[in-house]
This record gives sequence, C-alpha cells and structure tokens, in this order.
Amino acid sequence: MQRDFTCIGDIAEGVIRCLNKPATPDPQFDPLHPDPATAAVPHRLFNIGNSQPIPLLRFIEVLEQALGREAIRDLQPMQPGDVPATAADTSALEAWVGGLPTHHADRDRGGAVCGLVSGVLRNLKQRLPSAAGLT
Repeated sequence: MQRDFTCIGDIAEGVIRCLNKPATPDPQFDPLHPDPATAAVPHRLFNIGNSQPIPLLRFIEVLEQALGREAIRDLQPMQPGDVPATAADTSALEAWVGGLPTHHADRDRGGAVCGLVSGVLRNLKQRLPSAAGLT
C-alpha cells in the first residue's frame, strides 16, 4: 500500500499562502454549464498534499528510525473501502500560490515526525495574524 503523507506544516503553509491571496469570482462562470473548478462566488477548494506517495511500510520504518523504537505492527488485509494507493494532485494550489514546500516523509526525520505540533503552532502564531489581516 502507498500513501501520500502530508506534513502538518505543509498544510499550514498552504492555508497561509491562500490567506495571502483571496479567491476572486470567475466572471466567465456560466450557471447553465457549471465547471466544478470555478464559481461565481469567491471561493476556491484546493487539494493540499505531498504529491509523492510512499510505501506505508517505508513510512513506518522512517518513523521507527526517527523515534528510536520499533513499532508494534498489526498487519491486516485491506479493509472495505480502502484503496491500494493515494496521491494528491496539488497542481491547482501550486499554480494559485506559486508552489509549495514539501517535506519528504521517506527521506528525513523532519518529514517523518513533522507533525510536532508545538513548532507548527509557534510558526502559525507568528504568521497568521498578519497574514489574515488580524491585529
């Protein structure tokens, strides 16, 4: 199985970059022939991900190395509704905000344990008020 793991810091960065570039209405929007990628109202939906699926077992190995302990594995067959692989298509978001940094969960400890909340929250606290126009 392969998954497209996304670092929480990358998600936060994508949200912040979108705050800095608010959506605008599409003047060409035709309600009689709607295009799900556009709208008459100023809203945009983006897929935020890493766009680089890695084998699930490789991700577990990297976590084990980063945390210095072996995982207790309870390997199960695929469950109903599960899929063999996931992959995010972030091209629309990258075009909208000019690209995004990504951590690589299978190559570095930072990518594997990037969900360390304190660092992300500290970064958001420093950047979010000005990015959102809040004081």
